Amino acid sequence: MTQNTAYQRRAFTMIELLVAATITAMVATAGATFISAVSNASLTSRSITETKTAGHYASFQMTKVIRESRGVGQVTPNALTLWIADTSADDKLNLYETGVLRYDATNKQVVLDYVQAASGVSPTTTASTATFSDVALLSAAMPTADKKSIVWAENIDSLTFSGQASTLQTRMVEVTFVVNNTGTPVAFRAAAAPKAPADYLFYPETQASPLPESTRKIRKAISPWGGLSDLSGTILSPALLAL
Repeated sequence: MTQNTAYQRRAFTMIELLVAATITAMVATAGATFISAVSNASLTSRSITETKTAGHYASFQMTKVIRESRGVGQVTPNALTLWIADTSADDKLNLYETGVLRYDATNKQVVLDYVQAASGVSPTTTASTATFSDVALLSAAMPTADKKSIVWAENIDSLTFSGQASTLQTRMVEVTFVVNNTGTPVAFRAAAAPKAPADYLFYPETQASPLPESTRKIRKAISPWGGLSDLSGTILSPALLAL
């Protein structure tokens, strides 16, 4: 009895198998490429987000300490001096109330140096205006045993402070810096001034005795700046960095 050819089963030829294998390989390669691209894009996006988070945190900390300080003594391209707070409440510049905000280019860090007594009670060591107005002098005057440092940011490719700050006229302080955590540099800019500056303490005319009915010092000269701050972050391309 002859078998019906309509129901006969025919095996695949070698050419058909090769074509099927080639198509399968192409589809698999395309799928792997797509998955890799999506994964890389996700990693890049996460890296940029992490870099921006680190930069905004550093900006917030720097502008916060400047805004809340009693005064800014000196501003150099890589450091500035601060009268952080009048913790002794005597309207006098105490060495244990000062700090130096600086950029450590070697370790690529933003650092705040300050002094704090081990006992928790700060000695009443008066700091002169000359010392407060010089980053190097103030840093050298800080007792080594009581000196503390806080790192606010790492992987900082560059940082520059600018401003016309002085003890006689506390002005705006601006900082620009570049964070590069994962190979994608992001630029930041922040600016701030003391919210309640104690400039009046450094003016001779304000040291006169107050009026009989007054319970406060005469404050004839106070900084016009008042705690303004600005935060921004911009991704930098290799071309922009080369400019």
